[in-house]
Amino acid sequence: MTNKNKNINQKQANATEVQNNDIRFIMSTEQGRRFIYEMLSDTHQYQTSFTGNSHTFFREGERNIGVKLMKRIHENCLDEYVLMLKEARKRAEQI
Repeated sequence: MTNKNKNINQKQANATEVQNNDIRFIMSTEQGRRFIYEMLSDTHQYQTSFTGNSHTFFREGERNIGVKLMKRIHENCLDEYVLMLKEARKRAEQI
């Protein structure tokens, strides 16, 4: 592996670690968990994206973003994810 490739790989690893730290920070607060829950809801993680027409393609694109976010959450802060779901249920019960 050349020095250039090593530098590129190191930069990618650093960027990934920054992103992982960011999601852990966001999920460490109630406000962050509430925001992420809304983002996951908006990206159809908790419902079907099928509409029966061409709008399904658009919603599947949104869903793909949510899947990537969900993967990062599951890899970095699974306990906070579970807490986020409990908090969302509690908010729903209060409505």
